[in-house]
Amino acid sequence: MTETNGESRLATVQLLLPDLREALAADPASAAGLFEELHPADGVDLISALEDEEILTLFANIPPADTAMLTAFMEASTAYELLRQLPSELVADILEQMDPDDGAELLAEFEDEEQAQVLSQMEQEDREEAAALLAHEEETAGRLMTPQFVTVPIEGTAATAIERARAGAREEWSMHSLYVVDENQILRGRITLMEALAAEPNEKIVDLMDTDPPKVYVDTDQEEVARVVSKYDLIAVPVLEHSGAMAGIITVDDMVDILIEEGTEDAHRLGAVEPLDNPYFATGFWEMAWKRGMWLCLLFFVTMFTGTVLQHSSDMLTHTLNLILFVPLVIASGGNSGAQSATLVTRALATGEVKVRDAVRVAGREIGMGLSLGFVLATLGFARAILWDTGHLVAWIVAITLICVCTWGALLGSMLPLLLKKVGIDPAIASSPFVASMVDVSGILLYMAVAHAILHVP
Repeated sequence: MTETNGESRLATVQLLLPDLREALAADPASAAGLFEELHPADGVDLISALEDEEILTLFANIPPADTAMLTAFMEASTAYELLRQLPSELVADILEQMDPDDGAELLAEFEDEEQAQVLSQMEQEDREEAAALLAHEEETAGRLMTPQFVTVPIEGTAATAIERARAGAREEWSMHSLYVVDENQILRGRITLMEALAAEPNEKIVDLMDTDPPKVYVDTDQEEVARVVSKYDLIAVPVLEHSGAMAGIITVDDMVDILIEEGTEDAHRLGAVEPLDNPYFATGFWEMAWKRGMWLCLLFFVTMFTGTVLQHSSDMLTHTLNLILFVPLVIASGGNSGAQSATLVTRALATGEVKVRDAVRVAGREIGMGLSLGFVLATLGFARAILWDTGHLVAWIVAITLICVCTWGALLGSMLPLLLKKVGIDPAIASSPFVASMVDVSGILLYMAVAHAILHVP
């Protein structure tokens, strides 16, 4: 079997671990040489096998630029826990070697007092860049952007664009597009590096540029930024002040991180767990217990009403004991129907396939779906009741109830995310367990109501 590239890299990392430990024990500064041939992501895999004390020894003795490359590929919270134990002067040196957006993300993890201390040790230009990014709200384009981008004057030529690109390359800036601006730095268009290279040197920028490139603003939510990048297949998206002036760009590597983060948050909420701030193993036991327990307690109290409804229907259940046999079936069918709808609509909202204004269309579609699926389950439920010899009346009660609860579950599960979105709350809070618990209670109410109507029990 051919060894994959990933397996080869993992083997290399494992082979280097003894050498790294030996270097840290004998001459920590020499450990820097072990990372020269490694991608920083593989370097992080290598040091993850070390104890925290060994990592701190490494960071304190290798060049700040090497530490910066490693920490840029770590979870920000993990990097913070390590860097906060180093002298603020060294932390400042490390942050100065990082891309501004990565440095700002890491700085945001620091407490205000620690943050101020580190900023005071940074060079003025780096300090001002970091402070400007931190001034924007979390999870907005302004916090995610980098101020390192290449602009071209609108009156320039292709030769001008290439010269500006060369200057950016000397600064080791990432670039795919060059942004055309006027004398006030207002974005007027965009030209790709390939277009600039393919053009004749004296061709005018205005004849080459895209005059209406996709863009976002400094206060645009990161989810919307990700949608724009995905929709237009962008490598980078320009970020503007509301005046139209260029403020920065967000590159696709940051977008991948955002998509993973947003997807993780939605997955947690859909499972009725408050999103974790740190990786699974880095989350404290009691913090994890709180984030899970708060939702379990809420679901517990919601589900308690099921028992209340059954208690008030004790006469009905005593009169026809066969009804009890189908309580789990009714609860599960309605809850599953609601959970399916909640999951589908929440995801459609996240990807932009469905808008709040589509509520009527969604409701009509889900009612039709609920009726169709309910009819199928009702047929199966009716047959099961007959086979159990519970009597035709109970069979009809089960069948009618299943149609009702499936339709109600589908409607509730689809409308709740839209309602939450309308009032500005993350629709993922309409988690499958939450919707299922609500439908459980209402499903029992419907079941007892149908039974009362058919059996005429007071």
